[in-house]
Amino acid sequence: MKQINSSELYIYNKDNQYLGSADFSCMLDWPTSEIITSKRRKQMNIYCDGGASIKTRKGGFGVVVYDEENNCVINYRYKMCDQTTNNREELKAILTGLILAHDTYPNEECVLYSDSSYCVNICNDWIYHWARNEWKLKGKEQQVENLDLIQQIYKILTSEFFFVDIRKVKGHAGNIGNELADALAHGEDQYKKILNKYNVNEDFEFGLKTLEEILSELDNNKK
Repeated sequence: MKQINSSELYIYNKDNQYLGSADFSCMLDWPTSEIITSKRRKQMNIYCDGGASIKTRKGGFGVVVYDEENNCVINYRYKMCDQTTNNREELKAILTGLILAHDTYPNEECVLYSDSSYCVNICNDWIYHWARNEWKLKGKEQQVENLDLIQQIYKILTSEFFFVDIRKVKGHAGNIGNELADALAHGEDQYKKILNKYNVNEDFEFGLKTLEEILSELDNNKK
């Protein structure tokens, strides 16, 4: 994973393969015979949220791609579940957001937002330590919880030519993207209420491949 720097340029070769990024001051270090274009990517803001009731164990997650400039939702996904936990739904939201970033917006600068410190810390730090420690907690033989979801997240985060910035956002603080994702985690009816509350438009773009399709493609690319 790579943190996004607003001063960076994204470099492609003649076959439109992503070569990497560089600060303006470092451009002379790139082989000019390889570079045919450099451009800033459009930023896609992907808001992820999930939750579950401790009492009933019913829950769900919501993911919203929100265009702040035009106050518009351009993509969203959600799913409800009967037997789950809060952390699992938060992780499912992150995983779905990563799939959107990887598959639907491969040429854009993607920023994922989550109000879950658990998920943000996993994606930006803990997951790499756990992978090196064979998915065991440090100093213990205990396996990492929610390993099935975490390993799928790791596979996408470490795939070639994939860069995403995952940031913590304060929940229930009036952030429209976060409010929309939170509402979706409670069902489409709640989502529609938040759309109306903030007068948000919808302008949908692309579909979403299944998780199985994405993971299969990642495996094939590494062979």
